[in-house]
Amino acid sequence: MKEDQFKQQREAHPEATREQKPLQLLYERTPNPKAWTACIADEHNRSWMYMAHDRNIHQSDFQQLQNNIEWLDVHGSQAVTRKTMWFVKEGCKCHYNYGKQSVEGKPFPPWFTEMSKRWLQCFNLNGQDQDSNFPDAVNLNLYENGDHVVAWHSDDEPLFQGKTQDTRIISVSLGSARKFQTGFKAPRRGGILKPEKGSIASFTLGHGQLSTMEGLFQKHYLHQIAKAGSTNRPRINATFRYIVQHAPGCPLAKRW
Repeated sequence: MKEDQFKQQREAHPEATREQKPLQLLYERTPNPKAWTACIADEHNRSWMYMAHDRNIHQSDFQQLQNNIEWLDVHGSQAVTRKTMWFVKEGCKCHYNYGKQSVEGKPFPPWFTEMSKRWLQCFNLNGQDQDSNFPDAVNLNLYENGDHVVAWHSDDEPLFQGKTQDTRIISVSLGSARKFQTGFKAPRRGGILKPEKGSIASFTLGHGQLSTMEGLFQKHYLHQIAKAGSTNRPRINATFRYIVQHAPGCPLAKRW
């Protein structure tokens, strides 16, 4: 009953439309918007996910990332679930938290900045207006085999303010293809986040795939990378973010 009430409340309270509250989606900035697939186009909940393949994500990029990043283990309740790194713009000291585990932000290395600009060049993020700022943070994850996963979650940390305002996340996939799943956010069941029954959609993210999550996606949807059986082929995912509210103690935090 609790899940039904949650669903009814969401359906009874639509979010602002793009006509009421203008929002430019990232795919609309690209040279060929028709090349993008609408995975989630949920006007009612002001939530969008698009994806397309981009040739500017090179096969050699995977090896460079795997070899040059000082990967840190992410610990689950019983085992390491994946490896990670958290890059932020110069001057930022915000950490990224995985439950009780905190990862210190490292400045973007110059070689990674150049790689990132190549990956995202289709979006024309030239900084000339509020819709064209380049992301100022990136969360990288290395999945070394099919047992490495990320469970159902939303990227709704206070840093990004995804529960209260439009947010952009740009994902770059490299290496082995993995199943990416989304579903409507439901009330916690025994403290565990799971999607609303019957709402799960699945997409394959392979090497060279760009995908976006925009608007209030993090408010209304969960997502996960599911297990991939016995494969030993690794995958790297880079999710580019915009920090809206720097953490207390960060030199870039606003002082009121």
